[in-house]
Amino acid sequence: MPCPHNEITIVQRSQRQSAVAAAAYQSGEKLFCEYDQQVKH
Repeated sequence: MPCPHNEITIVQRSQRQSAVAAAAYQSGEKLFCEYDQQVKH
């Protein structure tokens, strides 16, 4: 039986990181960020 694996990282706004951008990158989808009104991909 496969063992699920999750990797957790902390996203810091002070270092100009975006949780939406990280989620868009990992999913391979375009996501809209309401915070800065931009589409992330």
